[in-house]
Amino acid sequence: MLTEIVFILDESGSMKGLENDVIKGYNTLLNKQKKEKGSAYISTVTFSTYSNVIHNRVDIKNVKAMEMEEYNPRGLTALLDAIGNSIKYISKKQKESKVDKTLFVIMTDGEENASKKYSYNDIKKMISYYKEKYSWDFMFLGANIDAIKEGEKISIEDGMAVNFNCDSEGIEINYEVLNETITNYRRNKSKITKKWKENIEKDYINRSCKF
Repeated sequence: MLTEIVFILDESGSMKGLENDVIKGYNTLLNKQKKEKGSAYISTVTFSTYSNVIHNRVDIKNVKAMEMEEYNPRGLTALLDAIGNSIKYISKKQKESKVDKTLFVIMTDGEENASKKYSYNDIKKMISYYKEKYSWDFMFLGANIDAIKEGEKISIEDGMAVNFNCDSEGIEINYEVLNETITNYRRNKSKITKKWKENIEKDYINRSCKF
């Protein structure tokens, strides 16, 4: 089974000070996924005022670790543009080479404030279309916002959205949970259930960041 996995990760200025946590967590996830059976394409897109592509549909077995110089928090949060551009690109590529399953993992520590190309309505229509026609899956992890409401704005249901704590421990838990969820996703034909986010929610409730 060939799985397409697209990570869209916040690199805006508010992530400054958490660089090591993001890089360590993400690279640990990649290393664990390399050991799993099955094929996968990995795309990694970071976003601030602009987007940057670190991995462009790389075979999971060949994907390189994220380097310190590749993750440098600065600027604003052009979240919608990052999502829209990524969906458009992946859709185009999948017309050339088919995959069995597609998962987008979107992680942000703040609210959209800089997109110029896409609106909330644009992204909502795009995500709805690809969910319904091609059974793509979307996960939304948000800090310092109401992630459930923000997810709903772009057609990501509450079972696939979660609030997380915006600190080292919260990021570590995020990547641990994502690794387990992606492992199950790659192994099984069934959809992701809302149980995936229980540990993140538990941490958020116990040590809640206020917004």
